[in-house]
Amino acid sequence: MNPYEPQIGPTDIVKHAGRIRENTITTDDGVSLVVREIGPPDAPLTVVFAHGYCLRMAAWGPQLSRLERLWGNTVRLVAYDQRGHGRSGRADPASCTISQLGRDLQSVITTVAPSGPIVLVGHSMGGMTVLSHAEQFPHMIGTRVIGAALIATAAEGLRRSGLFPQVNGPVLAALRLGIGIAPRAANVAKVAAATAVTVAAQRRIGGFRIGLDPSVAMFGSTSIDTIRAFLESLEAHDETAALPLLGTVPSVVVCGETDMVTPIRNSEEIAAAMPRAEFVRVAGAGHMIQFEHPRLVTEAIARTVERAVPCRQYGLAMAGCL
Repeated sequence: MNPYEPQIGPTDIVKHAGRIRENTITTDDGVSLVVREIGPPDAPLTVVFAHGYCLRMAAWGPQLSRLERLWGNTVRLVAYDQRGHGRSGRADPASCTISQLGRDLQSVITTVAPSGPIVLVGHSMGGMTVLSHAEQFPHMIGTRVIGAALIATAAEGLRRSGLFPQVNGPVLAALRLGIGIAPRAANVAKVAAATAVTVAAQRRIGGFRIGLDPSVAMFGSTSIDTIRAFLESLEAHDETAALPLLGTVPSVVVCGETDMVTPIRNSEEIAAAMPRAEFVRVAGAGHMIQFEHPRLVTEAIARTVERAVPCRQYGLAMAGCL
């Protein structure tokens, strides 16, 4: 049985036992973001999930399903498609930056969860989003944002990453040149880029997989404009100033030892700068660790919530609150 198949269906809708509410919110610069909520709107805690580059909210499928079963009506789960990804609106390429993603996250919080405690969860570019949010909205940390989970991410640009030298050649150069003259060639380059990223990220953990990896499927459905627009920010961003801020709340940093997109040294540096962080390193795991080890990632998130929540005040039915 392919462990990926139950998570990403033909329509890319994650199925849950509880109710799902879908809304469209508007960011501070007018971009529409599709947001899904699982769990009651008046739940005492909200956990917000931010996905990675060229993915979509369905990348959190394994975690959303398991955490809903674990927490029931005591926690509301919120996931959304980042700008230019999934079914959210496209944006001016100049706005496709990590800084703007941090502001987008604030728009999600302000609209969907305007009050109450929040735990933020981010994978890859989503982790950078969480860090950017902390840097730009420091007053939220410890007041509204009471915990964070940073999964396979980096606080600084990926120019030093083991991945970019491998795929930042003719394939991505073709994407940078634009698609106006030869859109078909650019589409071929996009598929090649998706394959290059996945092969680079997985080759140390068994090489090619049988069937379509969900990360390739999502990458392949992401617009060329979005792929190209975020490259510069991914290569050059710097959210290190956020680490001492998030270091004041319970957190977890998770990374695979064979992650070639955001190599584990990035996570080691993040964890070292965050005194209250639990550091989880996973032998043999690559960048798409939430698919490779769904239970491990889910449990890491759950532990962070248990550490962060003032149990007596909110009465949450969690193991850490007993």
